[in-house]
Amino acid sequence: MIFWLYLGAAPLGAVAADHHALSHINTYGLLPDYYVDRPFICRDCGAAETWTAAQQKWWYEIAKGHIDAVAVRCRRCRQRIRQQKLAQKQHMAAMAARPRHPNEAFFRRRMRLSSKSSVDARS
Repeated sequence: MIFWLYLGAAPLGAVAADHHALSHINTYGLLPDYYVDRPFICRDCGAAETWTAAQQKWWYEIAKGHIDAVAVRCRRCRQRIRQQKLAQKQHMAAMAARPRHPNEAFFRRRMRLSSKSSVDARS
């Protein structure tokens, strides 16, 4: 469903769209002539938020986001998810940098053999 496509004069507070900057979008549909503020409810916390016309212009024209993409999370929830992903990435890097256990090859081989035997048992 397209909410930002309006016919006629642009409403107050609308930001004009640059069709040249939207050339990365390969669609048979119409491209917006302008963006308007869009209220939405955060998918995670339920907070009411507004996706401003300026943010939409940045997303579609500068960041080259897909034209059908819409905001679904508030800023706080997006930052929380970014923090979680960063913490996971740091944890995985630390795990990869840890020294290997002297018997790790033995345990890996043993696990590989046990998983094959469980597959054979199911057949």
